[in-house]
Amino acid sequence: MAFDGITIAGVVHELNEKLTGGRIYKIAQPESDELLLTIKQSDGQYRLFISVEGSLPLLYLTETNKPSPLTAPNFCMLLRKHLQNGRIISITQPGFERIVHIGVEHLNEMGDLCCKTLIIEIMGKHSNIIFCDDQNTIIDSIKHISAAVSSVREVLPGKPYFVVQTQDKAELPEADFETFKTLLSSRPQPLYKAFYGSFTGISPILSQEIIYRAGLDGDQSTAAFRSEDYQKLYQESRKLTETVKSGTFSPCIAYTGKNPVEFAAITLTMYTGGNDSLKEFDSISSLLETFYAEKNKLTRIRQICCDPSLLLEDYHGGSAKREACLDLIESAMGGGHRMLLFSQFTSFFVCFRGSISSVRSIWNCWKCWTHCRWLDGKYNRTGRTLSTWS
Repeated sequence: MAFDGITIAGVVHELNEKLTGGRIYKIAQPESDELLLTIKQSDGQYRLFISVEGSLPLLYLTETNKPSPLTAPNFCMLLRKHLQNGRIISITQPGFERIVHIGVEHLNEMGDLCCKTLIIEIMGKHSNIIFCDDQNTIIDSIKHISAAVSSVREVLPGKPYFVVQTQDKAELPEADFETFKTLLSSRPQPLYKAFYGSFTGISPILSQEIIYRAGLDGDQSTAAFRSEDYQKLYQESRKLTETVKSGTFSPCIAYTGKNPVEFAAITLTMYTGGNDSLKEFDSISSLLETFYAEKNKLTRIRQICCDPSLLLEDYHGGSAKREACLDLIESAMGGGHRMLLFSQFTSFFVCFRGSISSVRSIWNCWKCWTHCRWLDGKYNRTGRTLSTWS
């Protein structure tokens, strides 16, 4: 379930087919980390949805419109100033990176033709939308990253744009067989981990699929494979790069029972048989929209089961799970024990923290632990805190 470099390549291929040469008609910012671009082409109108929300960054074409705030945010106003009625001249992806460059040609205030680039980085919590001039200098971004937040790269107006190379990974299309074999065999770990850990843009699920097609066991250590095994895997890898180069993608969603579990830009042949099934799509965009709509339904069901107030804004009733959780905390704290609580929804803790009067004494007990922290995706010292706690 990864928005990997191959999926990005499929999205870029689709966007090039449908958007290149079109003019940007409308620019909206429905949420603080979302953009919705309306592009007019000779054959109709398209909407490009871009989200850089930390837990679910997305990029795809959609027919769905989203309401926008009455007063547009500053970043949206800036894009309207520079890109409104601009013509899309290129949509590219550097290697297999999870990055998309949209080149836009427009007239400036003096009537001169100039080019700007809208860069979408799909990188989990580090996702961003960055607007640059023709000198690769950042004009603005939807998220500002200062030196206090990142010592590796600042994303601020006036700063040069560059891609951070934090992982020593090779580009799969550029690797010959000897390089390919050396990179994998030098990693003493399961083959599928060595594969996605060695090459840019390869996700765990894609790694497992390519190894499955080669007839190998991805869970075995790299030391267990011979040169001819690596040759089989290399040939399957070449087929993958040829698929990307030719744009012959086969987007599909894999289901276990009725639940969507994975998606990919190529057919996931390992999900054929037993309780597993595949559903194929004509485009990457329709796949992504369907997959996340179905996952959202399941998430909403889980939220309702966990605590109705997570989903229903005006809900003021009780929650059996919340009550049981608080009873466990009070019991543990009363016995002098420490607790580490996890939830798929960090907002669940917000719900029960102020839900009953006794919660105040609970949080006072927690203050006795010097290293007590609220740990979520925004807290960047989770590992250090947990190691100190244990």
